[in-house]
Parts: sequence; C-alpha cells; structure tokens
Amino acid sequence: MTSPTAPGGLAPPERKFNHPLQKARLFAPDGVTPPERKFRKKPPPHQHMIRTRQRPPHPSRALPCLTASRASRLTRLLAPRPPKVYPLRCQPLHTTMKLQGIQIHEDRISPIGRDNGLLVQPGAAVAHADGNVAFSEPPVCFPPSQQLHWQPRDAKVIITTHLRIRQEELGQFLTPDPVAAFMASMFGRLPETVRLLDAGAGDGALTAAFISRCCEHRDGVRAIDATLYELDHRILARLTETMHECERRCAAAGLRFTFTINNTDFIQQSAAQIADELFGAGAPRFDAAIANPPYRKISADSLERGALRSIGVETSNLYTAFISLIHRLLVPDGQLVAITPRSFCNGPYFRPFREDLLSNVELRRIHVFESRNAAFKGDGVLQENIIFHAIKSRKKPKEIVISSSSGENDAKIVEKKLSFSEVVHPHDTELFIHIPSEPVHAAAKVSLAGLTSDLASLGISVSTGRVVDFRLKDYLHKEPNLDTVPLLYPCHFKDNAFIWPLLKTRKPNAILDNVETRKWLVPSGIYLLTKRFTSKEERRRVVAFIFDPDAVSAKWIGFENHLNYFHANGHGLDRELALGLYAFLNSTVVDQYFRSFSGHTQVNATDLRKLSYPDLATLRKMGRKVAIPHQPQDKIDQLVSETLHVCH
Repeated sequence: MTSPTAPGGLAPPERKFNHPLQKARLFAPDGVTPPERKFRKKPPPHQHMIRTRQRPPHPSRALPCLTASRASRLTRLLAPRPPKVYPLRCQPLHTTMKLQGIQIHEDRISPIGRDNGLLVQPGAAVAHADGNVAFSEPPVCFPPSQQLHWQPRDAKVIITTHLRIRQEELGQFLTPDPVAAFMASMFGRLPETVRLLDAGAGDGALTAAFISRCCEHRDGVRAIDATLYELDHRILARLTETMHECERRCAAAGLRFTFTINNTDFIQQSAAQIADELFGAGAPRFDAAIANPPYRKISADSLERGALRSIGVETSNLYTAFISLIHRLLVPDGQLVAITPRSFCNGPYFRPFREDLLSNVELRRIHVFESRNAAFKGDGVLQENIIFHAIKSRKKPKEIVISSSSGENDAKIVEKKLSFSEVVHPHDTELFIHIPSEPVHAAAKVSLAGLTSDLASLGISVSTGRVVDFRLKDYLHKEPNLDTVPLLYPCHFKDNAFIWPLLKTRKPNAILDNVETRKWLVPSGIYLLTKRFTSKEERRRVVAFIFDPDAVSAKWIGFENHLNYFHANGHGLDRELALGLYAFLNSTVVDQYFRSFSGHTQVNATDLRKLSYPDLATLRKMGRKVAIPHQPQDKIDQLVSETLHVCH
C-alpha cells in the first residue's frame, strides 16, 4: 500500500495504523501535517462516541483535524462573556442604590431585612455605574416585583448572596418590619427620657419600630437616647441612614432623639464594663432594651466565653449571652422585649441561663408563633421562636400572659392569662418554662396531672446512646462479622419496624466487641428506645421503639448517640413494662404535653426524666393489652386515655 501524498508535494512519514480512524485524523483538511501522535493499540469500545460528548478542547490544544474556521468559532464560544446589564427602576441613594429589601454597593449586595428583595447567586459579579447594575448571572427577585425590567426565573427559589455566608458566621437574622412593630407594641409605660439599648442592631429595624411606637402613642416620652451595637461593618451605612430617619420622625413629633452606634463586640465590651464596675466608671444603664440577638453556638475556648465567665455567666450560645448581658444593664424596673429561639425553655444546656434569667427579671408576657418559620420566613429559618416581655425585678409574677399568632401581617392574636406556677412549676429543679399556647396543651396537662410517678420511683433510667461514631470510627463496620455486635441507629427503626443490618445506608451496622469497646456497649435485652432528634415532618416529637433481642443473636448491643434508651440499672426491661412505656410515650396526649415546654425537635434524656409516668401496675396493665408494638395511633390513644381515666 502506497502512502498518500499531501497537497504541495510534501510526503508524510511512513506510519503504521492500528485503527482506520487514525489515518483519517492524521492529515488536516488544509494540508498541514500535524506532529506525530501516539494512539492506543486497542481503544475502548465507543471511545469516539464518548469524545463527542465531552467539552471541546481549548484551541491551543486542538486536535490536528481542527480547521482554522472551526478554531475561530471555538475561540468565540469559549471566550468569557461580559456580564449583561440589567437596568433598575430605582432612585440613587448617595453612593448606593436601594431596591426594596437590599442595598446595591459597588462590589456587593446587602440585604436590609425587608420582606422583599433581590437575591443573587454566590460569586455573581456586581457593578454599579450610570444607574445600572451588572450581574454575571440573572438575579432572582423575591417576591416578584414590577420594579425590575426582567422576569424572574423562579420567584419561589431563594438564591442567597455571599453576604448571607457572612450573616451565618455572625448568627445574624434581621428582623422583618411587622415583627419589629409588634415587639415595640409590647412595651409598657416608659419614662420621659428613655435610654434605649439595641444590641445587635442590624439595619435598625427594632429601634425604628420603637421610635414609631413612641411618636404615635405620645404617652409622656420627651426624649430618646439610643445606644446601638452592630459588629457587621457592611450594614453600618444602612443603620446610620435608619437613625437619621428616626431623627426626622422624632423632630416632626416634637421628641428629642440622639443615638450612638458602636461598631464593636457587644459581649466583650459590656462584660469588661460590668467587670470593672468596682474600680471604674462601670457600664451604662438603660431604661428599655429591644433585642433580636444573634443565634450561634460559642465554643468553650472562645473570647466571648472567657469574657462571660469573668462576670459569672456560663452559656453556650450567642443569644443567651446577649440576653444575660442586656438584663444586667437595665435599671430597676427597666423593660426588655426580645425575640429569641425557644430552645432555652428546656434542656440541661440552658439550665444555668434559665436560673439566671428567672432570678433577675419578671416575665410578663410570652408570644409564640403557630408556624416555626413565620418570624424569619425570608431567611429560611426553621427554629421555633418566641417574643418575651420582661421587667428588671427579682419578684416572681403572679400571672403571665401567653399569646399566639400565625405570624402573618395583621394576623389575629389570641391571649390568655396563666398563673406563673403553671408556666414554671414551683418544684421543678430544672426550671422548665411551659408555654401552653394551644388548648390541647392545657388539656394534656390536665390529663397527666394525676400521674405522680417518675422514672426513679419506677426503678427505670433513661440514658443517651453511648456510641459516638466519629470517635470510634476505627471500630465500626459496614457489615457485621464474627468479631462484631449490632450497632443501632435511628435509621434501623422505621414505621415501627426493626431492620438490621441496613446495608443500603451509609451508617455502619456493627461495632467490634473487644476490651476497648465493651464500655460503650450494653447487655442484650429488651430496651425502649426513643429518637433524640425528630424531623419536622414527623407527627410526634417523642417517637419510641421496642428493641427485641430475639431479632438479633448477640450478647452485647451498641446504641448510637442519636438514640435514648430506657433500662433497669444498665440492663433490659421486662416485656410488659417496656410495652407499657411504649404505648404511653407514643400517645398523642404525651406529645401535646411535651410540646408545651419543648420548642424544638430535640428530645433529651433530661426531658424524658422530667415527665410524670403511670405507676408500675398501670404500665404493665397497658403492656399486656399491647400485643405487638405495631398498633395504630388511634388504638394507642384509646388505650392510654382509658387507662389514665381509670387512674384519675
């Protein structure tokens, strides 16, 4: 076979071809001979098909068969495109532009806590020139607005800016205007000159709402001196603008208004001032405080934790740290209105905070939202929140107002008065704060009022699963073998069924049984298990299961840390007792009572210890009627209701 001659008389070097396509690829259509290339002797099947689906290579590394025209076209396709310019119908505001709930700067977008706003993909380029804003990706308007010249791609999708990452680092969730106005309305009578504290001020929505309240009510307030703390420098311009608006509002109403903005860490500065009161000028004092404190855990070795310890405050979250400092800065009879997560109302971690709060303030009112995402729905917050009004006083109130609403604008507010002893039980050493906001909560409390047994009197204990998997990962196995014993996670219990091993899950199913791991295991037996964390979709907060040792053949069992287990001195329970507890804890009445003091989806062992239980005879009686632990919910509720009615 003779070698083909290229145009121009240039003879290519002799080559051996192992594939018909290699010869065709060797010579470019324009006659230029490419450098010699090496090919696989046996290319994989359909390799040419796979290559056609891949992204074309850069022209500098193009295949020899790429012509000049194709290279030019490919260069145009791969060239970076300039961002499209989306003109906005809005008025310039100094060096920024404002569109509903955002500020547009030269290099960033700042949400300012309004219900509407513009949301941009992370990393999107932003420029400001001649009244236009350029984005590398089309923004999403939320909700849809006619102020934009383009149609939103999907108004239901919230795409956050890079600033949202900064907000999460600070634990910052700005207060919507309707919530701020409602909080301001909760204040009682104020002095003529009000020294106001707004710690974690954000864009100033809370102070603005407080000013509006004072200007509208005209109940004797003559002057307001506001002190605001905000650590995020990106929002200071908007905060300053809001304060100037407050100045104009007060001037029109005949009130004197002054303000001071501190761009410093509120915790460290205030703790230092309080600690120095014996030797220095001390911390300033305030007549009123309105707060939406940041929400984020603080580590034990952080600067904030050290500053708090210097004044005798021990807490693990920013929001409880802020509240602890704020009430210390109030004058006697000073007022505090704050919106916080409800998580401090129960649980062992917040017990020091509850003791500190209830010893120094007098709770007057607690407001709850029917939906957990009502208060901060624009931020996608699913934490259940409450608003409370308190007075700086060591007296215990005789009664407290409990109110609730849907969280929507102009929603109906339902109020009722309860004795303080119904909210904080006098003999409760854990100081749980019960908030029976719905009639079913109060009914559940009445139904369980006759139960006087606790777990200790029943000879039962409840503990958190001992196995923390990331600490024992060297001992965990996906599949069980002769050297392992079962390791149980919540995923092994679904729809009242026990499935083990579960090989399709990412969780391990077994743990080595040896001298090192034996202390993390429990003897095989019948145990009642509950989930420590329940998803928001589950109907009940307390979800209990029966572990039957007949389902597995093992002398020892490992319970992972996301499970609580009921046991008798470290060993299993008898079957009747376990089934009785199963029916009781899975009943609707217990779930409703549990919700009255727990505002989150976590079920701690401490919460389960604080419940009152039927006596042993009653539990065993219920256990005998629960033939199998798979009864429908209505059958369980009927059994528990009849049994509790007989007890009463």
